[in-house]
Amino acid sequence: MFFFILIGMSIAAFALRSEGQFKESVEAILGILKRLKEQPLRKAGDSTLSADMDIMNRTLQQYTDEDIICNMQENQMKISIALQKLSDVDITRNRKSNDSPNYMRGQQMKRNIILQDLYSKLAQILHYVDPSLISGAALRMVELTLSEGITPSAPLAFAYYGESLLVTDNITEGCRLGKLKMMCTFFFSK
Repeated sequence: MFFFILIGMSIAAFALRSEGQFKESVEAILGILKRLKEQPLRKAGDSTLSADMDIMNRTLQQYTDEDIICNMQENQMKISIALQKLSDVDITRNRKSNDSPNYMRGQQMKRNIILQDLYSKLAQILHYVDPSLISGAALRMVELTLSEGITPSAPLAFAYYGESLLVTDNITEGCRLGKLKMMCTFFFSK
């Protein structure tokens, strides 16, 4: 039930964006993220954001693009299996088991998909409202993609993070993230 409420709130926030009410849309999305217990976004220039981006950059440099895509594909397969098992009904009780690991993983995946979608829409709107927050949103999207698995918003995670790196004069890694975005896009076009 919570996810239906969350989706409804997201649709309302996106409707504000469609009506050109960008500031209100950003406030609505930030409110939803707060309800999901996400940390507040940090502005470009924040020392903790810079430190976390350095850590992410070192993490990404340890892997080839193909390694990252393969890891995301493995996570996606695990997620698909968990979601399939989530839909299986426990015949003996004639209900879904809400405490099973598969159910919990399915709920986590739903949360991740919603979070990724919220952050991607937020980053898009922030270009018009407060561009200094884009790096914080982009970093969180990449963290979610690497830790929780690929979602349809994953290509945008790499695109926005690459944009953030380009702004900080990290041209080589920024371009690499652009390439990774294209690889993710190809992954979803199959």
